[in-house]
Amino acid sequence: MKLNCDDCVNYKYDEEYEGYVCTVDMDEDETARIMTSTSRECPYFVNSLYN
Repeated sequence: MKLNCDDCVNYKYDEEYEGYVCTVDMDEDETARIMTSTSRECPYFVNSLYN
């Protein structure tokens, strides 16, 4: 599954990791469910173009 995180307001640059990370506070189960889902949409996606 390919998620388009680049346009999401929850996708921020983290200086500690020196890269972009998802800032949504998900537990391990939620993360696994999203990554293994057949759906192509993230339930936490908010388009940055509209905010």
